[in-house]
Amino acid sequence: MFRQIVEGDNLYFTILEGESGLYRYSLLDKETSHVITEEIDYFNVKGNTIYYSTTTVEVDRSIYKVNQDGEEKQDLGTVIYSINIFDDYLIGEYSRQGFVQYITINRENIMDL
Repeated sequence: MFRQIVEGDNLYFTILEGESGLYRYSLLDKETSHVITEEIDYFNVKGNTIYYSTTTVEVDRSIYKVNQDGEEKQDLGTVIYSINIFDDYLIGEYSRQGFVQYITINRENIMDL
């Protein structure tokens, strides 16, 4: 599935075939950068920070935080199936065998990049 988000002067989008991963297209410079080479399942962007989940098997899946260049990767140690950003919070759901839980992560409590 193709996903895209505009944040500031950049369009972030995923590609799941060929050179998969997350890309950033500068709306000002008209240049494309391959930011994350892992196959991305969910992602969201706030300012200079990208939050994402890979398409790895569920037992190995986690939410990661990187800077806008895909560097300084930090594992947030939780699994959510969507990544929504509201003010200072990441919110997503986790479901397993009929049980659904909503998880909230305070972005201010995560070490800054």
